[in-house]
Amino acid sequence: MIYKYPKALYPSALLALPVSAVILVGVLQPFNVAKPIVFDPIQIEFIPHVQLEIPKPLPIVAKDFVKNESKNMVGISDISSWEMGKSNSGEMPSFELDAKIMSFDVVHISQESTYLPSEGDQVNLPMLQGETAQAVVKSSEVNPNGDYSWRGYIKKHGEDYPVVMTYGKNSVFATITTPEGSYSMESVNGVGWLYKNPAESELSQYGTKDYLEVDGSFD
Repeated sequence: MIYKYPKALYPSALLALPVSAVILVGVLQPFNVAKPIVFDPIQIEFIPHVQLEIPKPLPIVAKDFVKNESKNMVGISDISSWEMGKSNSGEMPSFELDAKIMSFDVVHISQESTYLPSEGDQVNLPMLQGETAQAVVKSSEVNPNGDYSWRGYIKKHGEDYPVVMTYGKNSVFATITTPEGSYSMESVNGVGWLYKNPAESELSQYGTKDYLEVDGSFD
């Protein structure tokens, strides 16, 4: 139902509104009713949106080398390992060999190689007396200390004549087994020795040591 006031009462109704508002405020004040907070829009500062650029993480590389990831075991042929003779600078190895070692020669090897042999590759191994043996890489791995090793065998003679070669930060070590005997290659900072390991009979003579002493440290 809608009530209509006579036009004569309109001024009275208008006067009654402010009085009612005053009475309502007076009633609410004893109850500590909080007054609404009015924000001054002039005092509000707007901070512009800034988009932070998060840098992308760099790829983690365990070692600076490239492996042959071919699954069909078809590798690279004629990979060089070391070179016989002194380097161009004529530098000699920083360590000496045991006096029992009779057959040896100086070798030098690059420490800057970006490709290391892996499964299926064939590696040329210069030997003493101008000979060259070729090894077939059967497996490879990164050791817990960060060194890289590959294992294989002499191509002409099969797996009964194993070859192992390990690359460290500043040194390279290899063992080569051939029908003529066992050989080792040790280098530090790119220069080292290739030598034929003494036969067991030479090490087991009375009064001699049954192990080799090689001066120098290897990483």
